[in-house]
Amino acid sequence: MKQRIEIRSLKRRDKKELSRLLRRQEGYDEFFSEEKDADTLAKAVAERSLSTCTFGEAAFVDGRMAGAIVGSRTKKRGVLSKIREKFYYLRLKMKKRNRDALKCLTELEKMEKEMLEENRIPSSNLMSLFLMQRRYQNTQISETLLNHWEDCAKAHKNSYSYVVINGRREPGYLDGYEKQDEKYVMIQPKFRRFRFYKTLYRKNQFHLKEKM
Repeated sequence: MKQRIEIRSLKRRDKKELSRLLRRQEGYDEFFSEEKDADTLAKAVAERSLSTCTFGEAAFVDGRMAGAIVGSRTKKRGVLSKIREKFYYLRLKMKKRNRDALKCLTELEKMEKEMLEENRIPSSNLMSLFLMQRRYQNTQISETLLNHWEDCAKAHKNSYSYVVINGRREPGYLDGYEKQDEKYVMIQPKFRRFRFYKTLYRKNQFHLKEKM
């Protein structure tokens, strides 16, 4: 049976699906001992992402989100959105073991911020969130989703676009991008120490000209 594929703008009502995908793709289970705490963090990140983005696209397969992209963290946040995010973090901090996990995640955010500052990349040119379930990464869905995002980027007068990936292995859907920088930090989210990587990719200029 042929799957029903839909590409459309990301709406606030999609926040639940976005947080579900976030938790899985960003590996929040590595940091928390209970699933519900990983869910809570994913909800907080989804809240922040949807409330600050100026554009976003999502791919749905048979009604379920397969991937989403959010760009340009430049929109001013509303008071209610800030309160919701703060509420999620307060719930996490009530448990002592979650504080260590949040400390590790803060290290990752700090590392990403430093990498962007060193490469002088403005938030308007950065894809602040890219998610794609593994089984869809090398399919027409991923290509369609990226094309939609590139169209949005052009509409916002971005000459180039950048992507930050968790890890150092280039995913297949980034064939049109080239590696620009990489950073890592040693952290211990649970019981074992891990080397966590953040990799910055830049849209290949030759590939960009071909599409124009």
